[in-house]
Amino acid sequence: MTDLKKLPDEEFIKLMKVVVDYDYDLALEIEHLTSVDQVPEKDWDEFVRFYNKYHGIKNPKETKKKRSILSFLPSVIGFCIVVIYFLNIEKSSWARFYEWIGNQQGAIENYTKALDDNPQNSSLYYYNRGVIKQNTGDLQGAIDDYNKAIENDPNLALAYNNRGLAKQSLGDTQSACVDVKKAGSLGHQPIAQWLNSEDGAWCRNMR
Repeated sequence: MTDLKKLPDEEFIKLMKVVVDYDYDLALEIEHLTSVDQVPEKDWDEFVRFYNKYHGIKNPKETKKKRSILSFLPSVIGFCIVVIYFLNIEKSSWARFYEWIGNQQGAIENYTKALDDNPQNSSLYYYNRGVIKQNTGDLQGAIDDYNKAIENDPNLALAYNNRGLAKQSLGDTQSACVDVKKAGSLGHQPIAQWLNSEDGAWCRNMR
């Protein structure tokens, strides 16, 4: 590697003729000089960079820095892909996640968003949202959601069953029994078995 402190005057003068093409500000400071030992200390680093650039010499520190930045690119790209992936996850999946971690309000909010995004699955989303409301004590809210679910899918046995349970909890036993019988007739086997048992006799015989 060339020791720039010993750079011959003729080569230095040659450099001064082209310095303006590489660094205008540096040229204002040193292009009038005739010897390398005249370069001010404050401009030395800039002169070294100019010299290296002129001769196509890469600065090891700069190269290392660039390589260091490049080494992060896969991670950055990967992070961006993950972000895009999560942004595109269906709201119903987020709802199930929130429900799994115990954030019932978050689950309800995401099922509500899912209803806007995918109305074709509304019966399922209304039913799932109703289950959460029922589990958190919002019985009337649950019944309203079960009503919507049944409106969109009249054969959704689980919605009839759960609506019946919610009605029973509110004291509407007769209407609850009607729903439970409907769930059994649609193939809800546990309910059908209960209706045929001694415990379910009161509902089975209710008119």
